Amino acid sequence: MKKKYRRLIMLVSIFVFLIIVVCLINAPRNYVKNYNILDMEVVESYDKHSNFYTFNINYDGIKYEIGVSHKYVNKKNLIKDIKTYVTTSEEKCVYPIGELDLYPVCFDGENYLDYDLISEKSDEFFKRESLEILDDEFKNINIYNRDNNYLIWANKGYYFISKEQVKELMFLEKEFYYNNLAYRVDEYVITPQYDEEYAFKTLYIINLRTGKVKKWELPFQINYNAYYLGDRDGLIYIFDRKEKSEYTIDPKRKKIERIDKDGLGKVWNEGFESISITKLANDDYKFNDDKPVKYEFSSLGKAKIRGGSNVLLITRRESKYVFANDDSVYYLSGNVLYGYDFLHGERELIKYDEWAFNNLNSIFVYKNNN
Repeated sequence: MKKKYRRLIMLVSIFVFLIIVVCLINAPRNYVKNYNILDMEVVESYDKHSNFYTFNINYDGIKYEIGVSHKYVNKKNLIKDIKTYVTTSEEKCVYPIGELDLYPVCFDGENYLDYDLISEKSDEFFKRESLEILDDEFKNINIYNRDNNYLIWANKGYYFISKEQVKELMFLEKEFYYNNLAYRVDEYVITPQYDEEYAFKTLYIINLRTGKVKKWELPFQINYNAYYLGDRDGLIYIFDRKEKSEYTIDPKRKKIERIDKDGLGKVWNEGFESISITKLANDDYKFNDDKPVKYEFSSLGKAKIRGGSNVLLITRRESKYVFANDDSVYYLSGNVLYGYDFLHGERELIKYDEWAFNNLNSIFVYKNNN
């Protein structure tokens, strides 16, 4: 009996050991791999922190950078073929094909361009998937796409638009034009009770995934001269200038905590750093953004892969940044909300004439994964 028991323990131990070995083998890890496809040098890398693959392809002496958010594949040499295309205007494009859904990048001699921005396209080289365009309307809002959830400021609250429903979420008594102290982290948007004068003690938490609203009475007031520094790991960081206090707000757990101590607060710059309360009070500090793709909007829309050197032109519209998630970005141009991702390009999502006059925290987007 003891012999059978020892044998059982040994078999269980071997089984657990094998599971641990398999988990270690399949665990995501950073790597850089060099190889060649059709005489083109490819540098493939993966960053496990951001779940982001980057491919540098050298074609005709020009380096093309292509990136994509994707979970770890547990294999390397992911590109199997590379198609090339040159327009009559001498715009050169590369399109890698392999294990991941990738996209072409083009170069016109001066700028790197999204494929839709070149002078002439070839369906034989690359053709983007056509997405359904809707023609829905609600409260003078034209809705062309409902793959995402949208939260639109309506002066007394919000309009919530999803694939399943469209509804009003009103919680203010008076109209408040500028939604300057709303903030979004993960699937939550917090908005003060603007009816309260000088300072607010009530927050409304809107769930972007479900469209539900929760009222939260804070244990103390926050003045309207406060500003947001940013967010990390689901916590929102806010600084109250009048009280010279820094707080973290956790909308998921409805928890607020004062974090400044001995005249020092916190800012994020690839790690938390201490900073004097006086500096926080005198300037608007913002956390350093370490997302895998950095977007910039003004007269043009541009994208730059973190750690890369190329700047990709994605739109020629004068635009204002709204939100970015993985390798998708949303931006306002005039009265239209656009969405862009590397694979599908630019598309119109919603049109609302009010945005031509007021677009401060006027739209929040939740990207559905289904």
